[in-house]
Amino acid sequence: MMKNFFCIVLLAFIFQPAFADTLSVRKNGLIGPPVLVLPPPVDSALLNRLLVSERLKKKVTEQVDFKNRQNIIILNTILLKTETAVEPDANLIGTLEEALTEYIRVRDLKSQALVYTTYGVYYGRYGQREKAIDNFNEALRLREILKDNPGIAKISQNLMAIYKTDQQYDQAIKYAGQFITASLSQNKTAAAAQAYLDIAWIKFQQKKFKESENLILRKAFPLFRRTGNKWGRMSCFQNLAELYFYQKRYSEAKWFFIQSQIMAAKLADNQAMITSLTGLGKVKNALGEHADALKDYKQAEQLALRNNYLVKLVEINADLGDMYSQLGDYPAAGAALDKYSRFRESWIKTNKL
Repeated sequence: MMKNFFCIVLLAFIFQPAFADTLSVRKNGLIGPPVLVLPPPVDSALLNRLLVSERLKKKVTEQVDFKNRQNIIILNTILLKTETAVEPDANLIGTLEEALTEYIRVRDLKSQALVYTTYGVYYGRYGQREKAIDNFNEALRLREILKDNPGIAKISQNLMAIYKTDQQYDQAIKYAGQFITASLSQNKTAAAAQAYLDIAWIKFQQKKFKESENLILRKAFPLFRRTGNKWGRMSCFQNLAELYFYQKRYSEAKWFFIQSQIMAAKLADNQAMITSLTGLGKVKNALGEHADALKDYKQAEQLALRNNYLVKLVEINADLGDMYSQLGDYPAAGAALDKYSRFRESWIKTNKL
């Protein structure tokens, strides 16, 4: 009997952390059997909400990185469309020093400019932006002496892209202006109009909304309309819609997204259609029209899936994660964030920097 008593006491001591009160004392002073006190049941809804909340916080940082990656790829694409003296890689770039010395000796400005441009492309592609800028500026100086407007336009575009990627917006605007002047001198109206849209986007990033609006309405749109460029006009509609949405001018934003959707359908432009649908979804969600907003997003998602537009699928499911969370549907938010992560990882794997 005493042996059993000690066993009970020993068990109570061993399992003390797991039980609130292993040995209970009855009112009459007798020791009773152990009482197991279970923890409260897990609140699965609360757990889902907390998990989704943490993932949404993480997504904010991931989206900044994702956008930076996209910008670097865009920059490299622009740089690779530049005429160079040789292939701008480490194996050949070192052979240019002697050639440059000879070109300087014989005062061959065009060849000098080509060598400096090659250095600019090389350093720009491999992340040495300051060296790229120095070499492009030297090439630009020589192109201006030669009055070579195509060369001026291309190098200005490269410099604008570098500064835009690095968020040095005032410098980007400066070179965008040089690009516009050189493009208009060659009657390349659409290229100039697109540059005005680029400046408008920069002004938007700087929160200079009225300047951004004026550039679209008074500069870019008239040039696109003059040349009958429907894609350009559609881009103007999309830019205006985003501008108005950010300012919470929802009725105007909605109208312009609808106009861009109509033009996207006429032009059979799937990417523009997706942009218009997701834009409409954002506006409708902000207006409380949640069911219609989800329909637009789902239509956009299906179109992106059919065409394997990974970037669009990342953006769509990132937005859906936010939207479902706002609506309190945390399982749906979690599912959308799962797809967002999967598409993001897939894009990163196929787009190495």
